[in-house]
Amino acid sequence: MTPELRKYRDEQLAKANAGQNDYDKLVVALSGGALGLSFTFLKDVANGQASSHATLLIAAWGCWGLSVAFILTSIYTGVQALRETVRQIDRGTVYKEKVGRGWGSVTALLNPGAGLLFILGLLFMMTFVYFNPYGKRHQASESGSTRAASAQTKDKSASRGQDNSAAPPPLE
Repeated sequence: MTPELRKYRDEQLAKANAGQNDYDKLVVALSGGALGLSFTFLKDVANGQASSHATLLIAAWGCWGLSVAFILTSIYTGVQALRETVRQIDRGTVYKEKVGRGWGSVTALLNPGAGLLFILGLLFMMTFVYFNPYGKRHQASESGSTRAASAQTKDKSASRGQDNSAAPPPLE
């Protein structure tokens, strides 16, 4: 291998490692953030109640929790694969055995699995929100409160002998 090719190879490995590191952090942040947002949604928007399809919400939480667990496990298995590879190099068996033994294979399954679980959790949550239209109920209750406040204002005006319903428009 030429020195230029070795340098290029090393640069590609460094980029791959940095990309994997960023991926791991991103999946953990997104899954953890999605869990937090879903709890906030349930508490603030749904008033702590899931009116229907609660299993979708539980499935979303499960997917996001597993996603974080997959990343944590993949970090561990990845480190074990690297350590095993160094041991294989030291023993001189690196060309005779599967590099990293089974640790590398497990890591290769866990990383994409974590991303897929995050996306699956997102789909479950979106479906849950679709079947539980809290926004419409919330808006209806707010408009009902506005109507009630308006009715109270009319009642107060009427009790003072004022009739605001027939008031002339303001002058321009």
